[in-house]
Amino acid sequence: MEYIAIMSDGTRIVYDAIDYGHTVLFIHGWAATRAFWHPVRNLPGFRKIIPDLRGHGDSDRSKDYSLERILMDLSELLRGLRVTELSIVGHSLGGIIAAKFASQASEFKVRDLILVATPPEIKFSKLKLLNTAFLLRFLTPVARRTITPRTLYQPRKDLLEFIWRESAKGSIKAYIEFLKTFNGVSIVEDLKAIKARKVAIIPKYDLAVPFEYQKSAYSELCDEIIVIDEAGHNLMLEKPEEFAQILNKILSKEK
Repeated sequence: MEYIAIMSDGTRIVYDAIDYGHTVLFIHGWAATRAFWHPVRNLPGFRKIIPDLRGHGDSDRSKDYSLERILMDLSELLRGLRVTELSIVGHSLGGIIAAKFASQASEFKVRDLILVATPPEIKFSKLKLLNTAFLLRFLTPVARRTITPRTLYQPRKDLLEFIWRESAKGSIKAYIEFLKTFNGVSIVEDLKAIKARKVAIIPKYDLAVPFEYQKSAYSELCDEIIVIDEAGHNLMLEKPEEFAQILNKILSKEK
């Protein structure tokens, strides 16, 4: 199930390709890995393509973390797999990547765009960016105690340890460069232009991307909003069965 694709710049992208059927591309969030999507691995009737973004998980580190290069990775991966039509599911920053891809990659027909706990815009002050970079580089234990618990509604020990273990696989430099790349990036105009069915799945107790912020923005930009109660930013980890059921229902619905 684990494969390696070599990008045009030589970077190795590790991905899972599971089952057959309509293709669904899953894009994980910042400092995460493809393992965050374990609740959907057994989703019946779909071909699941689940990559680690460059600098994350088991994929190679790189010198280039530009938005153009990240989108090119997805295009090259899908082209190599001979995908022409697909649905895309993106979590958090992965949702921003998904929306940018859906609006720009005209060679692919995107049927559904599903945003999971995704901010419509990322905007950090220079001070916050510097503080986050400092925490990541020099005070990793502090970052784990302060940042990670805020991604969960109930910070259970097993989930915290899972997140720490997976995030440790990636490159701190890559995480910082991703923040720089996406700071100031908005998907509002992209969503207005995208013809695919657009669905926002919003966790009720998201401390990373406030619930009301998501709900207010996506009520006008998406065709449907689904709220998951008693869940935080990493809702697929806290409510894996409910999340999988909701996703299956969305993907199985005729447009």
